[in-house]
Amino acid sequence: MSFVDAFLMDDASSLDHSFFMMEDPKEVVGLGTISDEVRSSTPTKMDGTMLRTPTVVATKRGSSAASSSGESDGNGVEELDRDTARKRAKREAYKKHIRKRQGEHLDLKAQVQQLEDQLDFLTKMKAIDATFASSWENIARDLASHRQESSIENEKLRKKVSEQSEFIDTLQTLLAKKPRLAVFENDEWKALRLVADKTCRLHGINALLTRQRQLLTASSLC
Repeated sequence: MSFVDAFLMDDASSLDHSFFMMEDPKEVVGLGTISDEVRSSTPTKMDGTMLRTPTVVATKRGSSAASSSGESDGNGVEELDRDTARKRAKREAYKKHIRKRQGEHLDLKAQVQQLEDQLDFLTKMKAIDATFASSWENIARDLASHRQESSIENEKLRKKVSEQSEFIDTLQTLLAKKPRLAVFENDEWKALRLVADKTCRLHGINALLTRQRQLLTASSLC
């Protein structure tokens, strides 16, 4: 019986297994058979048939373990990145805080220097003002003393003028009451009277004319 006829008749017992053997029977097994090592490592059922499911399950478990390990590695990398980002943010915030403090320190230092310059300037101006003020104070003190002396002197002069005014009023009153006491023989013209004597009469006329000229001169000057 040929191989084709045996295959068609499904008579496996009549197959010649040497047909599937290669040249070296020690190293190569038949194409239609399974080696003893593979058969011993492959689990079988009670009836001797092999089980292929554990191999697939093991493969799935290996792939799931690999995927889980990959996920854990990815999670670890992400956690490390987040930690690094937090540290970087803290470091940047600290640097920003330090720069801000340094800026404030420089501003305060500049303000202190400005205030010290102003204080120095005001101190010098105060010393100059004190020098001039002392001179002006001495002048003011002297003027106050002179003013007081002038006030006292003016008061004394007022009293004297008042006394002289009273004396003048008294004399005028006396002269008004007794005008003839001051009239002499040659002075009758002062009372606007001319005597009968020619010599005295001429003298009185000349005196009246002289007095009138004086009055006219005085009135023209005023």
